[in-house]
Amino acid sequence: MVVPLEDERGYLERRIRDRIAAWEPAEKDRTKDRVRVRVRRYCTDRRVLGEVTQRTFRGFAFYEDAEPDLSELLVSDDLDLQTISGDVLARTESLEWGGGGDEPSKAGIVLAALQTIYEGR
Repeated sequence: MVVPLEDERGYLERRIRDRIAAWEPAEKDRTKDRVRVRVRRYCTDRRVLGEVTQRTFRGFAFYEDAEPDLSELLVSDDLDLQTISGDVLARTESLEWGGGGDEPSKAGIVLAALQTIYEGR
């Protein structure tokens, strides 16, 4: 999930690297592993995020040689909405919130907030 931030490029790189680290792929197996990548939610520049995704996943083979799927990215260059989104993300990250059971996760809270901010839902 991507959110429009001043440094969305760095944010996406960190998220991808964290995700790869969680898989714990062996360096020698990276060329054998196949990944299917879908980047979704909100951004300010689709082209830049596509380049970041390609570069950060360099060394992996994409499933069926498909490019990363950016079709669910919604682009907005509204700086006011970007500021509000950044504030929501920062405040949510600072919460001591475990989620679980019937409670939403932090990511669920952020997603609901971003839908309200960008889509008016």
